[in-house]
Amino acid sequence: MEGRYANFSETFRKHWYKYAKGSITTAEMWSSVFGDYGREIDYSAAKALDREVVLKHRVNQRVLRMLERSRKKGRKTFLVTNTAYEYLNEIEKRHHLRFSEFFTGIIAPYLTGRMKPDERVFSMLIDECGVEPEGILYLDDSQKNVEAARNLGIDARVYRYLG
Repeated sequence: MEGRYANFSETFRKHWYKYAKGSITTAEMWSSVFGDYGREIDYSAAKALDREVVLKHRVNQRVLRMLERSRKKGRKTFLVTNTAYEYLNEIEKRHHLRFSEFFTGIIAPYLTGRMKPDERVFSMLIDECGVEPEGILYLDDSQKNVEAARNLGIDARVYRYLG
């Protein structure tokens, strides 16, 4: 983006972090984002933006099958995400999923007050898994998050969804 909205991603991220940690509501998040540009947004428009964000999430069926096989073999699987609680619920509804069927646990900012790539998030993962860091396979699409996990000895790899 150019001009007035050139830093929109940075502005959005700043308010998203507060929202994902549960410090503000979705309406407050969107109001703050638009407020930074001297604009107002009403609640119905904020909800429409939320729906658009959720609609962009795709579920990789291959990954779900891999998670099912891992759980059947008795392996622990964790969802480590920066996604907000309301968004996770919407993703479950939209895709007719129950994350509890695929994951032993969830490590998310609304539960921990921390977001990736904060190394404390990966320390929590190590504690929850109950194994040595090198016994954990961690996949993420962000190199920063992978590096943070590796700093603690976790076998972390960049994963790209190829559709």
